Amino acid sequence: MSETTTAKAPGGAAKAKPKMPELQRFFEAITANQKLMWEAMDKARKRGVRVNDTLAESFARNQEDMMALMRKLTLSPRDYKGNFTAAMETMAESQSHAMDLFKAMLGEYAQSRESVKASAQDLYENSREIAAAGIELTQSWTAANPFTESFKKSMDGFKKVADATREALA
Repeated sequence: MSETTTAKAPGGAAKAKPKMPELQRFFEAITANQKLMWEAMDKARKRGVRVNDTLAESFARNQEDMMALMRKLTLSPRDYKGNFTAAMETMAESQSHAMDLFKAMLGEYAQSRESVKASAQDLYENSREIAAAGIELTQSWTAANPFTESFKKSMDGFKKVADATREALA
């Protein structure tokens, strides 16, 4: 299950030391999982930046439109027809900006849904690899641990005592 290498012990005798490729597999799986999470967080951050940029751009355009309307109304206060037309155009333009913002938000929402779904699937698959590597690592450690057998025997003895006590009390 695990490879061994020999290392010199302080007394000069060669001692077998496990290489444990299972440990390497386990850490590689955890590292891959961490990379997936960082990528998902980076994608979400970039989506947030795009949404904020779109929102700021929409706000700036609406401010410019309102300033232009105020300038028009201030410079020719008695031009009722021109002022009404300018106000209606500014309102229509503002609605257009709102629709552009809504489209951008909807697009980002759809992208985030797909991204979250893909990330969740990747994390699930990688979690299965982590679990498999962890089980393999545990089995390797159990096989290499000199106390495993004595621990099993002790537990079997405790179980026998518990069963005998239970029968005696029944």
